[in-house]
Amino acid sequence: MMILSEDAVRQLHLRHGLTVINADKDAYITQQAKDYIREKNLTLLVDGTPVDCEIAPGVPCPRGGNSVKAPASYGKEGQEISPSCAHLRENRAIRPAAQAAAQSQGHTYVGLDGSFYEEKPEHMTHLYANVLVAKNHPRILFRGKMDSLEAMIIELQVLAQQERKEKLVGDLGEVLSYVRQTLSCEVKNQELGDKTILGLDETALRQMSHHPKEQLGIGHLLPDYTLGALCAKLNSLRTQSREAEIAAVNAFCTGENIQREDILQGMNRLSSAIYILMLRLASGYYEN
Repeated sequence: MMILSEDAVRQLHLRHGLTVINADKDAYITQQAKDYIREKNLTLLVDGTPVDCEIAPGVPCPRGGNSVKAPASYGKEGQEISPSCAHLRENRAIRPAAQAAAQSQGHTYVGLDGSFYEEKPEHMTHLYANVLVAKNHPRILFRGKMDSLEAMIIELQVLAQQERKEKLVGDLGEVLSYVRQTLSCEVKNQELGDKTILGLDETALRQMSHHPKEQLGIGHLLPDYTLGALCAKLNSLRTQSREAEIAAVNAFCTGENIQREDILQGMNRLSSAIYILMLRLASGYYEN
């Protein structure tokens, strides 16, 4: 399922000059996106059917009314814009800033508030493509936390390899891949989906992290220096993952409005997986 966010609608409107926004019936259309469509007097079509943006806030828009043929959407240069643009499929690869610069009314960059820039201000960075936000934007802060997680995991892999714990190196590699996939899905507005970590689904992760005695023959850990350097580093990684989870909440939760529940759920799974690595290490699971 693709997600149609306010940022995506804003980009379609400002960059391509669209006044008709097309979406598939299975698309998740955020309430902010609907608010923007209503404020700018845009038309929302779901599978070719006009939809009232007041319907079902915060959930996928249902089909309603009599079916009508959807008019084609055209950009400012007259080229037809595919309905798939509503999902920003062009963002499947993060492009360098110079390549991402689309001429928005002759300008190089555009801000979320509709401001245009010829040069990127030092205090701003790319949210996606040529759309700029301040570097303290909640989503940018979340990405920074995820970047730090990647760096810490790689450091741990080096230490684990030095101690000849190849199975731990491999498990850390799986966690690293999960972090990178989560970040990629956030940047590209793609759904994370139900992914396993360490070969465990959500239920198995919860069972092992909540009842380690039954699963690994070891009780819950009270972190202590006697557990060794690797376990101490894993504990630091666990706390960093919790900080990244909080950053995700700050980025995607505003009052009662919650976006990207897939990422929020994924971040909770991530910290559980890292705790399981600690338990495995302390239980002797990684001994050669």
